[in-house]
Amino acid sequence: MQNKYVGDVGDFGKHSLLRRLAGATAPDNLPPLRLGLVWYARSDECGNLDGKFVQYLDPTRKNLDTFGDCDFELWTKLRGLVDGNARCIHCAERARILPEGTAYYRPALAFVAGMPRDVKATIREHWFGLALRVTAGADLVCLDPDNGVRWDGSKMFQQDGPKFTYISDLRAFWDRGQSLVVYQHADRVLGSAQDISASLRDSLGTDPIPLWFHLGAARVFFVLPQPAHREAITQRVADLLAARGRRVATSSGLGGQHDDSENSG
Repeated sequence: MQNKYVGDVGDFGKHSLLRRLAGATAPDNLPPLRLGLVWYARSDECGNLDGKFVQYLDPTRKNLDTFGDCDFELWTKLRGLVDGNARCIHCAERARILPEGTAYYRPALAFVAGMPRDVKATIREHWFGLALRVTAGADLVCLDPDNGVRWDGSKMFQQDGPKFTYISDLRAFWDRGQSLVVYQHADRVLGSAQDISASLRDSLGTDPIPLWFHLGAARVFFVLPQPAHREAITQRVADLLAARGRRVATSSGLGGQHDDSENSG
């Protein structure tokens, strides 16, 4: 996650999903879920146009009907960050976009070119250990790397290794009873979303819920509910997809299948 992504349309998709799953915007009486957010923070990269999709914040009737109807409070807060040139992870936290009590982990993870592998391993072990400690009290943890999930841990210490989360990361949270939301950039998918869902199912023993978000760059959010949270999470996902005017996220069902012919907002 880079500061320049704060406030773009993908950021709206992520935060609207987390707010719903936590219960902050859910039309139900089920228990709230305390959130943890591991940013996988990185310095902004130059030379590309990532983070440019902020036109959805223009106060047009179409945007109000689409995004304002979905989550007007979120749309308003993100618009304030972008208009105020406050596009940073810390600014997003201070804006209290996510519910009170959310546990954030924002230290950056990066490797210097030429750094010995054992030093990289020590840095990452320390970084990840603190991430686990900070989010220990959360029911639902979102892992938000630049690119998504990578299965081959042998590439963890390559220069672009910090752009990914790994199955070993997911398992550490999962094994202590936390549900997960995992970001996956569609252009960085190693195999189809169905393949990733199958791998997650095999690795963690649960059926993932893949939610596609196609505005701006396409991305998938894999939701992995623990048995203790499955009722609340599946109900809130179903309500999100069924609610009139919620056209910013689509899924062909809660079993992880996706039909590219579907409308996606």
